[in-house]
Amino acid sequence: MNVDALRNHASLWAARDPDPETSAFVQGCIESSDIETLQALFASRLDFGTAGMRGIRGPGPARMNRLLVRLTTRALGLTLLDRVTNAARRGVVVGFDARHLSQSMARDTCGVLIALGIRVHFIDYLAPTPLVPFAVLDTCAAAGIVLTASHNPPQYNGFKVYWDNGAPIVPPIDAAISSAIDAIDLHDELPCVALEDAIAADLLNMLGPELQEQYLDSILKPAKATTTTTTTEAEAEAEAEADADADKAGQVSAKVAGEAGKLGTEAPAELAIVYTPLHGVAGELCLRALAKKGFTNVSVVAEQIQPDGDFPTVDIPNPEDPGALQLALVQARRERAELVLANDPDGDRLAVIVRHADDYAILSGDQIGWLLADHILASHAAADALPPGAFVVSTLVSSVLIDAIAGYYGVCSERTLTGLKWVWHRALELEQAGGVFMFGYEESIGYSVSSAVRDKDGISAAVLFAELVRTCARQGQTVLDRLDQIYLRAGYSTVRTINIAFTHPEDCARVTQEIERIRANPPQKIGPCAIDALSDYLRGVRIETATAQRTTLEMPVSNLLQLELAGGSRISLRPSGTEPKFKVYIECHVPRKDIVSLEETRRAAAATIEQLEHAIRQLL
Repeated sequence: MNVDALRNHASLWAARDPDPETSAFVQGCIESSDIETLQALFASRLDFGTAGMRGIRGPGPARMNRLLVRLTTRALGLTLLDRVTNAARRGVVVGFDARHLSQSMARDTCGVLIALGIRVHFIDYLAPTPLVPFAVLDTCAAAGIVLTASHNPPQYNGFKVYWDNGAPIVPPIDAAISSAIDAIDLHDELPCVALEDAIAADLLNMLGPELQEQYLDSILKPAKATTTTTTTEAEAEAEAEADADADKAGQVSAKVAGEAGKLGTEAPAELAIVYTPLHGVAGELCLRALAKKGFTNVSVVAEQIQPDGDFPTVDIPNPEDPGALQLALVQARRERAELVLANDPDGDRLAVIVRHADDYAILSGDQIGWLLADHILASHAAADALPPGAFVVSTLVSSVLIDAIAGYYGVCSERTLTGLKWVWHRALELEQAGGVFMFGYEESIGYSVSSAVRDKDGISAAVLFAELVRTCARQGQTVLDRLDQIYLRAGYSTVRTINIAFTHPEDCARVTQEIERIRANPPQKIGPCAIDALSDYLRGVRIETATAQRTTLEMPVSNLLQLELAGGSRISLRPSGTEPKFKVYIECHVPRKDIVSLEETRRAAAATIEQLEHAIRQLL
């Protein structure tokens, strides 16, 4: 774009911008001939994909702002009218979180949809993201929109879309909306109706507190995710079988066995929990959900309980970052709590810290997934209630151990691309074929434990995990004891994630070039491990190293590269979908049949992980 075109585009944008602050900023750049800033703001547009749209707040199409939200909403509305039957009558659910501009952008979203004649179901209060997909199904809406940037830094905001099936959008819907954005001419009118006028026209349905009650009733009612809080005969038999195997192989340490023997079968009067929503919007609803299940001894992190878009106590409001959990961990140690639960700011993710003896352990996303899956499946198996066609779904970069856990219970395990959008895309396909959804997860602490919400839901997952801990206590176990039990049934896995963040474009280019070199010439070995095969999901092919035999991968195209190592271990490499970084997942897996001693297996796997990480860092 030449300078004159850039100036004209920026001038037109400033004239149409409903936000006086961002409009004035652009006008100031034009008047001062700040071409460098104008180029940064107007030379491109934020990508719109399956995650919707997310970026730093600011003026212009390369930033998140009210005008871009209006354009995107109009494009979505036109796409709905073209593709979804009775979209105008069925309407769109709109919600927002506590980030800066979220409420204003949500009201803009409502106004643009209503101007198109599309009814809006508006959650006009701070709402966790899971409420929106729940409301889409509850109201039979044509779509759902939530204004949130989830766990990104405070300067970000975003626009996330659900389709009429209550699940996040997948291709080709995202491409259709993106094309519709590009087709809008800023010279044309962009109508946006005031909400007061919409009420008079009966195009605005305000979703009040009753929506929250309906959500809580749905996620807490006895269903596939229901847990048993006492040890049944079948459960005891399964545990006895695992313990017998462990004793036979010498796999349970004396410490664990001793602790299990000393603990009684009665749970503490009340499970002591520390909870934090990390300055987000899930706090009130999560506490109500826990209370409804009998968890009333919950201590909140006072500094983080109130919604605050500045997230003042953390560097990044991401519960995957141990630093974000430090206040909760300090409080847990002070109060000797058994469990720490942390939601991310929009309430769709869950982090967990558990107490074991006199110490605390931050569980990985995979460990939480293994425990939840095992708890759900064990509860159903104990009640002889595992339905025919039962299945779990996880992502390609989630641990291979989930497949073995599902196999232990005779349940199908499916894999998808990264993201709960793909988990539920596959789950709906399997349900249409007669399958029954039991559980879905991704390693980045996203869990789906109830079909009432067809996306990750940190609130329902938090309640289920609390029930799991209560069950463990009644069975004389800690959560880490339960993990050992899973390892003895299904095999051992340890996973390490490396985040390679970029501050300069040349860094990204260098790593991308190196990964392309691996694609073109796969190495025979990495660290101490031979590479058995390379699965390239960008090119849709799996190549065996020894024979060069090629197999087509039946999966949508994705920039994911997996190195399959001898013995079931693997390394996965992919760019992040929401942040400027590459993610590397290193998993060392030991099949159940190869475990001689659990402690020896742990030590050997830890050493292998260290060697593989060293080799990867040298490579990249």
